Amino acid sequence: MKFISLIFFNFLSFFIKLSLTDYTQLINSDTHVILESLKYNLPKNITTSDVDCNFTIHKESCKNPSMTVDDTISWHTTVCLKWKCNNPKLIIKVNKCWIGSQNNPIFIIGHDGCTVEGSMMKSPHYNIMTLREAQSYGRLSVRVYGKDYIHLGCSITFCHICDETCIIRNQPICEDHLNDKEFKLKSKKAWTMLPFVVDYCDPVKDEHYLEFLTSSASKHLQYTIYLISIIYIINNKYF
Repeated sequence: MKFISLIFFNFLSFFIKLSLTDYTQLINSDTHVILESLKYNLPKNITTSDVDCNFTIHKESCKNPSMTVDDTISWHTTVCLKWKCNNPKLIIKVNKCWIGSQNNPIFIIGHDGCTVEGSMMKSPHYNIMTLREAQSYGRLSVRVYGKDYIHLGCSITFCHICDETCIIRNQPICEDHLNDKEFKLKSKKAWTMLPFVVDYCDPVKDEHYLEFLTSSASKHLQYTIYLISIIYIINNKYF
């Protein structure tokens, strides 16, 4: 009985050691990243021919050249994910991003457009001058056993720039961007109140636009949005 127990203990120790060795080798290995084609959630009267978007990945900063299929990343490499669309009539929300394999995806950005795992990837930050470009920083600390590559896929939801209902419904309000609960409540309409949106959808001749311009509360909210966004961009290397 003691002999059998000793054999079992030795076998278990060997198995654990082997597993730990494989795990260590796996996380220490460099990997390629295969970008899947973007999936689009389009509003009515908009087709894929109206959409022109690019999805790229960059080492360290989105200001660096985009990675190619020959490039690799390590477990600790900081990457910047960048999404950019070119139709001026549409604004975007990045969502449902995953890494790993198609059969076993690990989601890093949820359907609400916010991070699922903040220690891996931050919620996308949007260019408030267009709302057609977003960036997110983090690490792709996932490996697929037996493979020297991982897949990365995302979806983009679109709203017409003048569809206030769609914009309010889809504007991400993420915990890792805004910690002030009061501001989050006030900012639910923030995207629809950005000057370029108002200017596009309500020309100056519209009395509602003139009222908006002369409203001290609206001006204060605009300035607050810009100030917070500028500070966040400076501190986080965006755009």
